[in-house]
Amino acid sequence: MGSLAVGIILGLEERMKPEELPVITIVEPETVACYYLSAQKADGKRHHLEGLTKTMMAGLNCQTPSITAWPIIRDSAKFYGTLSEDIDAEGMARLGHPLEGDPKVVSGESGAAGFAYVYEILSNPALAKDRAELGLDQNSRIIVLSTEGNTDPDNYHKIVDENNPF
Repeated sequence: MGSLAVGIILGLEERMKPEELPVITIVEPETVACYYLSAQKADGKRHHLEGLTKTMMAGLNCQTPSITAWPIIRDSAKFYGTLSEDIDAEGMARLGHPLEGDPKVVSGESGAAGFAYVYEILSNPALAKDRAELGLDQNSRIIVLSTEGNTDPDNYHKIVDENNPF
């Protein structure tokens, strides 16, 4: 895990001046947050998560940062965030049932993680400190990548259609 993020980071760094670069934030499921753990340890090394880890965000199920991706992510990312499966499911549902005038986006469990993280930070009053730390306000331009569609049709239907909070 991490090669897509690294490709995007390197592409941005090649084309932009340092002061133009976006605030790069790495988002992982809270149960398998190996990049987050490695960043928290702040010793520059990759750290492995012990024990049985599980997440419905299968594309992000990783216990150890990639040996090739970690140095680039470590040196370029400004923030690392984690999210619960409930927050991820809310993000999937919001993408599947957007606000009036917005397009519907079919995004699976892993694909919706970045959006779900940002949506939670922007919509949860208790996360005002996180919003400020990330520099998010009404003038922010946010880019979120969804790398998968409906890869688990049964779970997607359950989350987006049956348990839709919107």
